[in-house]
Amino acid sequence: MSVFANYSEGFTLPSLGFLGNNVAPGVAIADSGVVEPIVSNSYDVGIRAEAGGLTVQFAGYYSEGNFNTALGVDAQTGLILRGQAPSEVYGFELSAQAQVSETFRVEGSIAYIEGRVDSAKNGTFTNITTQDVPPVKIQIRPVWEVAPKTRLFGQLFFTGDRDAAFIDGNDPFPADSFTQVVLGVSTVIDWGGAGEGDLSL
Repeated sequence: MSVFANYSEGFTLPSLGFLGNNVAPGVAIADSGVVEPIVSNSYDVGIRAEAGGLTVQFAGYYSEGNFNTALGVDAQTGLILRGQAPSEVYGFELSAQAQVSETFRVEGSIAYIEGRVDSAKNGTFTNITTQDVPPVKIQIRPVWEVAPKTRLFGQLFFTGDRDAAFIDGNDPFPADSFTQVVLGVSTVIDWGGAGEGDLSL
């Protein structure tokens, strides 16, 4: 068993994809705040444990800093930047892997994230858009070795609903849940002089 903790301070560049479409020719952006880096402080703490054929890892995290909010375009100046606003993102991730037998193992994970932003910089926080904070995600992946060099495998992937940002007016529509199921078989084939290779369906 082991416990870990991490702190990091970093920055990212804001999205500049809007520049070609929204900024009028000749409008200076150097002093507008558009290209200022987005600074954040991140904290992680977690635990890893292993017993027999079971391995489990849990991590919780919290990040606070600035959030690059939406832009509005002014017909005269070409650009109005609502600017960067205080934000918080937090959540956890739990993953596990179990070697049930010599020929069968299953692994899975769940990730949950929430985030909020003070767009008006008045102390009132609203939920960050689903584009930046995704809904809960759950994955389960079993693998069964049915014969030497031949495996059956599957995956169940589920992502949940998220309407918090829609209710707050930050998303144009709520995100609906969906489930994806994958089933397949994989085998190792001897290609003669070319060596061995995987064939999957």
